[in-house]
Amino acid sequence: GRIRAEVPTVEGDVTRDIVLLVGGLAVIGLAADQAVVGSARLAERYNLPRVVLGALLIGVGTSLPEAVVSILAALDGRGTLAFGNLIGSNSANIGLVLGVAAIAAASPLVVDSGILTREVPLALGASLLLAVFVLAGMPWPFGVLLLVTAVLVARILLAHERLEPEPAGDIELEREVEQFSGVVVVRREVARALIGLGLTLGAAQAVLAGATGVADRFGIGEGLVGLAIVAVGTSLPELVTAVTGVRRGEDELVLGNVLGSNLANSLLVGGLATLAGAADTPVTEPLREGALVMALLVVLAAAALGRRLAVSRPEGILLLATYAAGIVWIAM
Repeated sequence: GRIRAEVPTVEGDVTRDIVLLVGGLAVIGLAADQAVVGSARLAERYNLPRVVLGALLIGVGTSLPEAVVSILAALDGRGTLAFGNLIGSNSANIGLVLGVAAIAAASPLVVDSGILTREVPLALGASLLLAVFVLAGMPWPFGVLLLVTAVLVARILLAHERLEPEPAGDIELEREVEQFSGVVVVRREVARALIGLGLTLGAAQAVLAGATGVADRFGIGEGLVGLAIVAVGTSLPELVTAVTGVRRGEDELVLGNVLGSNLANSLLVGGLATLAGAADTPVTEPLREGALVMALLVVLAAAALGRRLAVSRPEGILLLATYAAGIVWIAM
């Protein structure tokens, strides 16, 4: 009798964990979007340059889910999950998001924005720095270095001087901000930003509870759950943004999405997660393999973007295939 009574409980626990994980990932994307909308409208209200705001919106804004999940995981002492999420998200941005976008685009994705031209080497270099950091065992001084580098990178990007005539890509970035134009009611947008952030935090807690529950019940390492499940879920906003950009023919939206998100993940979130409690986290095999896959994807992206600041369909296929093969290798 006791055995029969325990089985539904276990099944119920598994169902609860899956609902928390999937439901949390669904809510976190919507809530983070509202937090970004409110913040963006306030930023434009106080005259932040539109080209800079556009770059921040499609980069830092879409990385908010990864930031919240990873920092909360670090605070909870789950460093492998925190960095598995960051590594997996960076890999998904390059292999899945950029790969799918390049395949779906009618012509190669081209960088023709001044600010994003600067972001290409910075974002790829930051991703490689994160890989080295993880392989080195995530010492806390390295985490401080990540944050210092994040400040330096922000200064470089914010010091962007407009050219005359303005690059077409910068005009595209400015158009992304137009949806936030019009009459801004400060109190309403403050409430929107705070409520969105609050819901993002709550959803992130649900994601962590579900992810750790799934890892425990199915005997899967937290690093692998972060790399292959949570990371893909938190990267969905980037994928949606990229598909939208391809449909509109806005290459800057797609590339800025990937570059800005990886910059924020690697430097800002990586540094904060380290100082929040993820320092000296044991480097498990999935984390090590994930860092190597991310480094390989960065090299492939650099080979494409470094040659002519463009990603073609064959290169997109290579990125997507490498990402898929990497996930299979890590999971084996």
